[in-house]
Amino acid sequence: MRIPKEFMMMPIGFPDKFIRYQGTRLAVHSRADAAEVEFQAFFDDTKWSLWWLPEVNNMCRVRALGSKARGERMGAVAGLCGGLNLSFYIDPMSPTLSDVSLEDARKGEKVDKVNFIAVPSPAYEGAFRFEAAYRRGYYLIFLPPTHLRVAPFGDDDDAGIADFALVDFGIMFRFIEMEEVLQPAVSAYKGWVSLADLRRDPNIALYFSNILQKPVWDNEDFITYFEGHWETWEYNKKSQSVRLRPPEEKLAQLLNSARDVDGIAPIIASAKEEINRLPLPAAAKALIVLAAAPKDTECLDVSRAINRITAQKKLLS
Repeated sequence: MRIPKEFMMMPIGFPDKFIRYQGTRLAVHSRADAAEVEFQAFFDDTKWSLWWLPEVNNMCRVRALGSKARGERMGAVAGLCGGLNLSFYIDPMSPTLSDVSLEDARKGEKVDKVNFIAVPSPAYEGAFRFEAAYRRGYYLIFLPPTHLRVAPFGDDDDAGIADFALVDFGIMFRFIEMEEVLQPAVSAYKGWVSLADLRRDPNIALYFSNILQKPVWDNEDFITYFEGHWETWEYNKKSQSVRLRPPEEKLAQLLNSARDVDGIAPIIASAKEEINRLPLPAAAKALIVLAAAPKDTECLDVSRAINRITAQKKLLS
């Protein structure tokens, strides 16, 4: 088996999802699932390695690189012991699926909770399955949209994904998004920047050549992109230049485009400190819409009611 020393775990069929840890908790996230987390911070929590065990062929522990077990000063690194392991618990008296978390386990400890057998996927070339070493037929499973479990797997009607691609962490930057390259490049100009200057920017040129492996867009491509993301960018046709909207202006743009309480409430509810600088016309529109009597169907929808109440509190506080 050829497995990178440091890798990201991606469920097959979900090319934008990664197993990600936060403390001892685990989730299977896309960048959109954790939109508030910056690129580097997001991927720092997706780095894994295998610690091979001598007892049985292909037996291993799946370790979160960078994690720290109790008493450790440094985070785990590939090739050295330490750190936290994927862990689960199957009750032998009532076997069923198990949540998965991170747990400290020294040599020979908790073998029924942290030991797996790495098995090449019978369905996808290059992918792997992780079977519980002491609970045959139980595998590490991704349950969309974001859950990770250890559960029985094998029948055709099983729910969830048991096959994972172990992608070399060294190619992490291939997953950087266009917006994450453009925003710092434009921000460096402290205002409006011409498309000509943008196309010459060395960071943008590197992104296109090394990541996208294609020539830098021409002006028409950039114009299409900026006009399609109007809430984030303001494009000036006359000067062929663009600027990045500040957070409060972006928030105002989103509110002005929303038509009703179902559109406005979640935008306000998810806003951060930029709401304190929201332009008065946008704030007034939002208050008027939120003050309208709720529909009967809204009373039955808990998430809509929570968004509405949270939005009202944020605007009035």
